[in-house]
Amino acid sequence: MANLIPNNVLFSTISNNLSDFMIGAVQAFATNNPGNGWITCDGQEVKRSEYPKLFSKIGNNYGTPSNDQYFKIPAINNNGYFIRGGFNIASVQGDAIRNITGEIGLVRRGPKAYNDDKNSSNDSALYTKKKWNTLIRIGEANDDWGSVVAFDASRSVPTADEVRPKNMTLRYYIFSGL
Repeated sequence: MANLIPNNVLFSTISNNLSDFMIGAVQAFATNNPGNGWITCDGQEVKRSEYPKLFSKIGNNYGTPSNDQYFKIPAINNNGYFIRGGFNIASVQGDAIRNITGEIGLVRRGPKAYNDDKNSSNDSALYTKKKWNTLIRIGEANDDWGSVVAFDASRSVPTADEVRPKNMTLRYYIFSGL
């Protein structure tokens, strides 16, 4: 008759291997108490000596600790970050929209309600791109009434080559193995 492995030994072996495999995994939960072994991803410092397996997986990827006896947990929950796949582990991007630009030619007289210089520190999305002489008034060498007003959203809001999505909040936790 074949030697059988008792169920409790088999389960214990599978459980330990799975636990080691899961160390460093980040999971979203719809609760504030996911159970043993999970640490909230709030940027807190934890002791290397208490979580040596977790430190061996993530090291100091998530910030510089106050001293060498600690390391930082990812700060996902406190910053409103959503998790995105990619190659640069622990990199962070700010919010952004795709840039919107355009131009309008006009003839105007009197004060303007937009910025007159693209390089000024004014953060208005509107600015004068160029001016020209409209020759509306005969004999006036430079009436400077014609202008092209440009619009550039990046002067007022963060822009990127993508729009960041609306999202729902769940609590993120990292598995420590304990």
